[in-house]
Amino acid sequence: MKTYGDFNEFCKSSGLCTSAFHLMRSHGLEACNELGTFSPRRLPELIEFCKKNPDFHIVTYISTAEIVNYVAPDNASKYALARGERDPEITFIRSAEDLEAMWREVIVALTERARKRQQH
Repeated sequence: MKTYGDFNEFCKSSGLCTSAFHLMRSHGLEACNELGTFSPRRLPELIEFCKKNPDFHIVTYISTAEIVNYVAPDNASKYALARGERDPEITFIRSAEDLEAMWREVIVALTERARKRQQH
């Protein structure tokens, strides 16, 4: 198993698409949020998308601390698309300390985004 503790390394290996704007612009696929994730109820749509776009595959967010590089419908909290290595052994597991730091970064980023939107 290839387990990554660094999100960026996991993204490089799996090819995780982390931009909803890229998916919408390039492929007309609207994600659930700006991070490019999709609710579990959209799995059939994602499967169909991957059939039509074979360079993509689906990854599963088990939680904010674990992402696997395959479809795991029984454990999915959300899905995302990837365009890299399809190896199902690739996994991302975030430590408790990293998880806390991630949420702090998310809050700062969302606050900054909201501030910028208010200025426009």
